[in-house]
Amino acid sequence: MNIVSKKKNQIQRSQLGQALVEFTLVALIFFTVLFSIVEFSHLFYVKLTLRHALADAGRFMVTGRTLEDPPGTELPREDAIKKVFEQWLIATGAGLQSFQMTCGGATCTGGSSDEVVSLIATFNKPLFWPYFANFLPGSGNCPAGNACFTMRTTWKNEPFEP
Repeated sequence: MNIVSKKKNQIQRSQLGQALVEFTLVALIFFTVLFSIVEFSHLFYVKLTLRHALADAGRFMVTGRTLEDPPGTELPREDAIKKVFEQWLIATGAGLQSFQMTCGGATCTGGSSDEVVSLIATFNKPLFWPYFANFLPGSGNCPAGNACFTMRTTWKNEPFEP
């Protein structure tokens, strides 16, 4: 083997090593960005779904209706409103921490006719990838590695008969 072919062989091996190092660095950045897009788009979906669930429960509440569960047995109004709300939580993976109704600042069960009622819900959503838990250290009632949402909506009940 002559000197030129030895030199050529060494250059090819060093280029392969360089390509492997470059790929490792680029792949790390690429997958971090890709997984963060997936993680935060899912959190955005969850937040929108929870907002829709709260609005749906509010629309149900203002009419003064209730549900039958099982058929023929009427649920208390507060339980019916909460059940309408929880129908939307199935695919979110969010855990409901608290759900409360307030009428004029005091806890109530859905309010009466023409009364202003606020629905307040607090959620806890664990992240998909533990890597991102480093960016959400947790505070208050929100554990580390979780995204917590608190949502509120206020409605004025329509006139209805109790």
